[in-house]
Amino acid sequence: MTRQEKIAWLYERLLGSEKVLFPTTGYEFSAPSQKGVYIIYNENDEVVHVGCTPRAKNGIRQRLYNHLQGLSSFVGQFLRGNGTLLRHGYGFRCLVVEDPCDRKYLEGLAIGKLCPKHIGKG
Repeated sequence: MTRQEKIAWLYERLLGSEKVLFPTTGYEFSAPSQKGVYIIYNENDEVVHVGCTPRAKNGIRQRLYNHLQGLSSFVGQFLRGNGTLLRHGYGFRCLVVEDPCDRKYLEGLAIGKLCPKHIGKG
């Protein structure tokens, strides 16, 4: 399998992963502690952000917690710093991707195909 084929396959797996809603209270929700790529959807099921976890010690779970706490550029720019807005019908899909190059390629492909509102293209 070529790298392009692998990234396309990973993209389909990401889109086919279960969509999970952010919790309405607290910080307990199901997300992997490994590194990977994630897509955040708004209450209208529109893609608002695509991200990956290049440094997050506790992987995707930590990065999503950061968003809930307002500790990300996505929340700062798109939600005016109010991460609690994610608790009102927002959800996410994610995929664990071990290889750092594959994570970046997958994130780039997902951004290009899904045109998230966060970057002003949606």
